[in-house]
Amino acid sequence: MNHLGTLQGEYQVNNGWGSQAKQIMQNHWNSFIMEDDFAFISQDGLNIVRVPVGWWIACDPNPPAPFDGGSFHAALDNAFDWAENHAYTPIFRPRPYRHPPP
Repeated sequence: MNHLGTLQGEYQVNNGWGSQAKQIMQNHWNSFIMEDDFAFISQDGLNIVRVPVGWWIACDPNPPAPFDGGSFHAALDNAFDWAENHAYTPIFRPRPYRHPPP
């Protein structure tokens, strides 16, 4: 992800950029990892890809503030499609794990 000042990561961008955050994150999701990346890696014979995703993506398509639910489709849908197109087995690992409230 591009560093926007000292803001890094989805949580900080959504908190720090207010109404602009959704567009900033959408631009990032549309350009950071592309199908060409999957194709490039598969050319070297790799057939598995690990996709680290935040719990808010893997567990809830409508996550609590400040997270934006748009990352669900951008991250997971694309990764599944691209993995299938290039004979990958995707492994998804939610992180960081959400702890239940006390």
